[in-house]
Amino acid sequence: MDRLKSSAIVATLLLGLLQATPALAKKGCPKLKFKPDPVNFGKVPVGQSSSVTVTVTNTSATESADVLTISANPDPPFSIDTVNTTCAPGELAPGASCDLVLVCKPNKEKKFKGDAAFTFGTKGCKPQEVKLDCHGVAPAGTPTVTATATPTQTATATQTATTTPSATATPSATATRTATATATSTGSASATATATPTATSTPKTYSGCSTVDTLAGAQHPSVAINGNTVSVTVDNGTDILGTYSWDGGKTWSSPLTNLTNNTAGNTATKPQTFLDPSDNTLHVAYDYLPLGSSAFNIGYEKFDPTSLKLLRGPLFPLTSCEFPGIAARNGNAYLVCGAFSNDVFYTVSVGGGTFSTPANVFGPTAQLTVPTISLYGNIGLAITGQGLNGSGDQSIFGTYSLDGVHFLPTFPIYSAASGDSLFFSAPNTYFAGKTLTVFATESTGSTSFLVTAWGDPTVSLPSFTNAQIGSAQVGQAFAFSPAGCLTSPPAWSAAVLGIGASNAAYLTQTLDFTNPSAYGMAALLDSNNDVQLGAACNSSQGIFAIGSGDVVVHRCQ
Repeated sequence: MDRLKSSAIVATLLLGLLQATPALAKKGCPKLKFKPDPVNFGKVPVGQSSSVTVTVTNTSATESADVLTISANPDPPFSIDTVNTTCAPGELAPGASCDLVLVCKPNKEKKFKGDAAFTFGTKGCKPQEVKLDCHGVAPAGTPTVTATATPTQTATATQTATTTPSATATPSATATRTATATATSTGSASATATATPTATSTPKTYSGCSTVDTLAGAQHPSVAINGNTVSVTVDNGTDILGTYSWDGGKTWSSPLTNLTNNTAGNTATKPQTFLDPSDNTLHVAYDYLPLGSSAFNIGYEKFDPTSLKLLRGPLFPLTSCEFPGIAARNGNAYLVCGAFSNDVFYTVSVGGGTFSTPANVFGPTAQLTVPTISLYGNIGLAITGQGLNGSGDQSIFGTYSLDGVHFLPTFPIYSAASGDSLFFSAPNTYFAGKTLTVFATESTGSTSFLVTAWGDPTVSLPSFTNAQIGSAQVGQAFAFSPAGCLTSPPAWSAAVLGIGASNAAYLTQTLDFTNPSAYGMAALLDSNNDVQLGAACNSSQGIFAIGSGDVVVHRCQ
């Protein structure tokens, strides 16, 4: 703040400076804008904390804010994270912004209300504030497996997620992207809100596709979509890189943002992503390999999807594990992975709190790996894993949780024919109403084909129907892990991407995935790209990422 008044010379110099920079010319009463406003921390377990980053903007055209104090009340549970906050007493120029990081750490189970207030040194200016809400709840319980039946596998799964054919990828993209590093933070979770599921949805198929981006030197694409917010993450063998679109995939941020910024020989690869529909935050899980270690851990980070600003992490809640699967809702983050012991482990962070102790959801004798996770309703979720059934055939099994903590007995979803291979990876399971659908590829000794399976896992004895997506629709030799998505959940319309001859990617669609013959003729989407695929879609657009070495992004409408 400037209070120099003792010298006519100083006053003259100051006047000249202010005339040259009129944005700082006046110190009247400014008008501050807070985003978000109000601030809702959601449900936070007692003894844990959740943070929200509030962007504070001086919207005045001429009035500089002479900030005297910044406070959060009452304390507890509200406070200011002074390490990550950029707002400070002093002058906030017209149009200028700063970040105010607010924290709620409840000390009891109750609903708290408060405010964060700015006071001003300019006489006559009233304090300006943003309202705060936080609900202290009981500490999150540790997930406990309650399954009473497990499959009788006697051998481990043979599927891998990194199969690569010998063909050379030749993407047809028109732009090349490089990565830039961003600062790493250890901030905690952002605001949460109660999700409002879509009640109805119209089945959708896409009539045309176009290439919208190319990510050079990239592999292992993953795609997430929520409304018109879209993200694509990849890795370059060392770091996770990301790009985002705020207009449904028409335009993309550039250059690629480095999301992990690894040093000292550590690597982050094979990302999986999810956009929380309640607050639109981007959640990323990936394989993390420390230098000198032979065992992967699962890394977790949370971002603002419109800037890829880090909101939480990096955290490593699962160890000696790979094949991550991730989902998020209402500020909760759900993670699964396949351990080297062929066990599927699950952990949850409730309201941005500490991740729970990992739970072996199928039990130690199941011998399952390559898990997926899918959310149903407000608190339900299904987890799948791949392994061998009692006859030694490659199969997919599942379990369901009513509350995200306790799991029901294991049930079979799909079994390949004897001697066939099964290719399956996350995320290729989706809920349409109560129906869980699964997309996979089965390979025989001479050919391959896409398959789908569907059933209701919420009942006491789930039964799944399965069928081949007919060769008349998609042709033969569809191999490796497919990429599928529901185009307008909870409606049963779907889009499935597979790899055919010469590593060409084809897209087939249906308005009813429970009727495999209803899939339309496969359309060539991309030629001569590698087998790594990513897909996400809704009733407005589908985003498909294809390739290894270079990843080409396609948008379908």
